[in-house]
This record gives sequence, C-alpha cells and structure tokens, in this order.
Amino acid sequence: MAAKEIDMITDYGMLKLFFRHLECIRGCKEMILMFYGEVDEECEKFEIEAKQVFSKEFFCTYAGKHQFRILYVSSSIMVIFDYYLTPDENLIKVLFLVGKGDSVSGEEQQKFAELCDKMRIPKEKIRYMFEKDNDKIKNICNREFSMAIDSSI
Repeated sequence: MAAKEIDMITDYGMLKLFFRHLECIRGCKEMILMFYGEVDEECEKFEIEAKQVFSKEFFCTYAGKHQFRILYVSSSIMVIFDYYLTPDENLIKVLFLVGKGDSVSGEEQQKFAELCDKMRIPKEKIRYMFEKDNDKIKNICNREFSMAIDSSI
C-alpha cells in the first residue's frame, strides 16, 4: 500500500485493509471485494460490492466513498488506485498492490514504485504487508498480512 497520508494505511488507519478476495461478477460490471479492516480497534470482515462506472473504474462505499481504478494487472499482481472521499469530505489517494502468493518480486516492487511515482505518491510512503501464517486468521489486523487475488480480472 502507499498513500501520501501515511497514517491512513498504518497502525489503526482507516485504509489499512487486508484483501482476501476480489471477484468480477455480472460480466465485470460489478466487483466483490472481501477484506479485513479495523473498526474501533477490532478486526472485522467486510464484503463490499463495487459497481463499474467506466472501463476498469469502480465505485463503492466503505467508511466514505471510493472510486477506484485498476492501473495494472499481471499474472500475479494487480495495482488499484483509489480516490477515497472521507465522511468529512477530505480526498485521500491510495495505491493498493494485491497479489497471489506470499511474496512480491523485486520486479513487481519496482512496477509498484513506478506507479506510485506516476500517481505522485512518494516511494517512502510505501508499506508492504505479507501474511506470516495462511492457516490462521487470528489477530489478522494486528500482524503483517499479504493481499491476495483469488480470481483473475
């Protein structure tokens, strides 16, 4: 993840999300996003339905309004650029790197850094999270965790 407002994606940040499943439905006119996030310092599971508004661009609500677009897709990763409008009308830009497996290659990290630069998010604002134990969800929000794509888009 990367964001100019780094506090949004670290510690108890509203956008410190741990993606588990992304799925295109209805001919990719809609997308299901399943992730874990923290609410009042408690980990909760969310399943959000996003609606397509333009090609590769979707809208959903989660603690505010999100309009996101898919910037990059490969066989193992996807990069999503999210405009998040907070309930108090602040606009936050976030890049999410989601991927299959439990690691990100140097080439994938470089691609993500290039996209951060293109979207004017400083590289020092990048935070990678990798799952340490795939078998357990216990304390998922308080530990490092990978984001995963379960279906291709």
